[in-house]
Amino acid sequence: MREQAPPDTPKELLERLPDEWAFVIPLLARDRVLGVLIVSAPKQAPLLRRDRTTLERLSASLALALDALLLDEEERLAREREHLLATALTTINHPIFILDRFGVRYANPAAAREYEWSQAELMDMRFEQLVVGKDTRQGQEVHSGVVESGIQLSNDVHRRKDGTEFPAAVTVSPLTGHDGDMLGQVVSVRNVSQDRRLEEQLRSTEKMFALGELVAGVAHEINNPLTGISAFAQILLEEELGSEQRESVALIKQESDRAKGVINDLLLFARKTERGTGPVDINTVIEQTVRLRAYPLRNAKVSVALELDDSRPLVSGDPQKLQQVLLNIVSNAEHAMHTTAERMLTLRTARNGDAVQITAIDTGSGMTAEIQRRMFEPFYSTKAAGVGTGLGMSVAYGIINAYGGTIGVSSEPDVGTTVTIVLPATSA
Repeated sequence: MREQAPPDTPKELLERLPDEWAFVIPLLARDRVLGVLIVSAPKQAPLLRRDRTTLERLSASLALALDALLLDEEERLAREREHLLATALTTINHPIFILDRFGVRYANPAAAREYEWSQAELMDMRFEQLVVGKDTRQGQEVHSGVVESGIQLSNDVHRRKDGTEFPAAVTVSPLTGHDGDMLGQVVSVRNVSQDRRLEEQLRSTEKMFALGELVAGVAHEINNPLTGISAFAQILLEEELGSEQRESVALIKQESDRAKGVINDLLLFARKTERGTGPVDINTVIEQTVRLRAYPLRNAKVSVALELDDSRPLVSGDPQKLQQVLLNIVSNAEHAMHTTAERMLTLRTARNGDAVQITAIDTGSGMTAEIQRRMFEPFYSTKAAGVGTGLGMSVAYGIINAYGGTIGVSSEPDVGTTVTIVLPATSA
């Protein structure tokens, strides 16, 4: 025989009760059933009323104890989830912010590295303090708006603690609770400076390629008549001419040959130079270049420091063309130091993994950002009229690019200029 069980006792539990005296008490806490307490007794000694009263009191204590244990377990799991989330945010290598209505609730270590504020300082700020304004790059369309439901993308300019700025792509996602209420926002920031540089490099490469195609066609058309003019001038010089006539023909010959030299430089810039069989000891090329320019450098009172890699790194290419690149760089450095008190040119080589880096550092007058942007354009020159053709760095760009390398310039007015060339390394 079994006592009447509470109506909310599970059916499968009722089926397992022993066929004898049994007392079933639900364990209730916070209006929910945590379980049931089942006490059975043999038919010969059924439970007394006082026993049942004692068990009812005990069930209340058991329910409270079980509820406390379950709460502890829920809190432990919640802490584990929070720790897992915090660990995941720590490993992300771009800034992540969690915002609420008061400001920055959390900033990951990557945010501290990017903005140069500590995590504690960032969490005392409002996110808007980091934003300078919208990214309005001239000539480019910047897309912002809703990416998908609830997620927004914006392209802004952000400021670091030291005042420097960087372009940022910002993604904002809503942070909602279990009940769907808005708790805050998750903000992901990506510094797109490198993307901008790659875009600029790609545009520059495309522009140089188009210029090369145009220049090659024009140069061939001009070269043929210039060759004829020079040849006929040479024939006339072999004839008996008056002094004034000889002087005029000699001038024609001289200027036509100079024009042919410019055309040859243009063709060298436009033509895809074949890779030399190499290998070339770049230290030797630099040493020869300095010897060739020794007299003008000495006259200009320029001191030259050679910091060449003792391992004598090798590159693949034509030593004459590489020397032409270095001659252009040394000549430009010398010209830039004509008006400066300190005149030092440092030429450095270093093997970095699979690449060889060549660096030329001068203490010249430097360049503005606009000049740096245009310095590889053909015929662009800051020198006085009649001094140079404005093709030196264009030719250098074409040669280095043809050998699979890169050439870049960083400069600051009244401080100096650094030219960096990186070429693939090769073995002997």
